[in-house]
Amino acid sequence: MKLVSLDVMKEHLHVDHDADDDDIERKIEQASHAVIDYLHKTEADYELDDDGNVELGDDGEPSVPFSERAAVTLMTEMLYSGAILEYDLEHGYLPKPVLNLLYIRRTPAIG
Repeated sequence: MKLVSLDVMKEHLHVDHDADDDDIERKIEQASHAVIDYLHKTEADYELDDDGNVELGDDGEPSVPFSERAAVTLMTEMLYSGAILEYDLEHGYLPKPVLNLLYIRRTPAIG
């Protein structure tokens, strides 16, 4: 499941060729699942089409909150560029810039 389209991600990355499409798609899926997991969501929290993809909104993008799309875009960029290696990642946490986009949307764990 992808929360950002390949076309939007390629535009964000300034990629104008198709050679990296498979890699970018994989990274979009990885980032999407990381965001979904962090927010304690499941696929059931999203409106899916018959193919299991998130329904598209009027803008042609998956119909999810902007902060989630922004977080996936940023996380995908970090994965694609290798910049994620620059962060001192703590177990169970996403990079701080991504967390800043998602913090308000997260349902706290009750334990």
